[in-house]
Amino acid sequence: MRAKVVTLILATALTAAGLLVVRQQRLQAVYEMTRAIDRAAQDERATWRLRADIARRITPDSLREMAKEVGPLQPIPLEVSPGPRSSAEVGGLTSLPAGAEGAL
Repeated sequence: MRAKVVTLILATALTAAGLLVVRQQRLQAVYEMTRAIDRAAQDERATWRLRADIARRITPDSLREMAKEVGPLQPIPLEVSPGPRSSAEVGGLTSLPAGAEGAL
């Protein structure tokens, strides 16, 4: 009877300790999430400050002046990359090597 009571007390103590560990992990996760949200908000505020600073410094006249320094602009062509290539251009493989059919 005494062994059962000791076992029951130990099991209860271990369960309580496990629950405390889980609770602490949850609290730590919430804390880290809150810090990440605070850092994101701080970064967003800094970004908006920089955007406002840029907007104050750029005037239509200064923008025209920068455009004159760059010179005439050309449109970007629609086809930036070449079209699809044939298998002969890629490596000359048109079929699997002999004996490779069973490997798939």
